[in-house]
Amino acid sequence: MASNSLAVRLLPEPERFLTSAAIGAGFLVVGSPLQHPAVLVRFYNQTDAALSFSFDGINSALSLAPQTAFDLNVQSNKGVSESLMIAMGTQFYVKQATAPAPTTGFAFISVFYAATNQGV
Repeated sequence: MASNSLAVRLLPEPERFLTSAAIGAGFLVVGSPLQHPAVLVRFYNQTDAALSFSFDGINSALSLAPQTAFDLNVQSNKGVSESLMIAMGTQFYVKQATAPAPTTGFAFISVFYAATNQGV
């Protein structure tokens, strides 16, 4: 049986979001930078328009059709010692992918990180 001191838990950061009214043709910051190295990030487009998400505010990393989501699971099929994570401090951005701009809904980003009893 594994010791509690070695247990790894999946914990959420506060959800990040922007309303459709704020989203336009240029990239906007979505929430705060990552507080922990992330192992799972879910991008939601709950608007009525296509959206592009970015990791640097310049280049589109992925685009989502209206009412869709994308899971970026960087730890899938990896052991605890094989760490691949999205760096702490990473900032996410969003913009409309094509005209017209969204008129209803939200863009959400949910972030999860691996934590041990000793911290991250």
